[in-house]
Amino acid sequence: MPIEGYSGWDPADVAHTAELLSKTPFDKLAEHYDPVEMDTIGVYPRIWIRDGNDSLSYLRDNYASLVEVFVHAARHRSGLLQSFG
Repeated sequence: MPIEGYSGWDPADVAHTAELLSKTPFDKLAEHYDPVEMDTIGVYPRIWIRDGNDSLSYLRDNYASLVEVFVHAARHRSGLLQSFG
């Protein structure tokens, strides 16, 4: 049964996502960075225009952490739960 406010990945999804993230360098993702569009559509945490170039650094740091989490969970054949809030 889904729990409101949470997203989950089973171990197979975690392994697949870890592989994709590990093969995707941040600079490739940064090619699509558009702070105006991100603010316009309400991408959390809504700092994109306000923080200027610091928001791209924020993304870079958090992307690195996200990759680490998925790789670690995949290595241990774990699922993951995520919550915004």
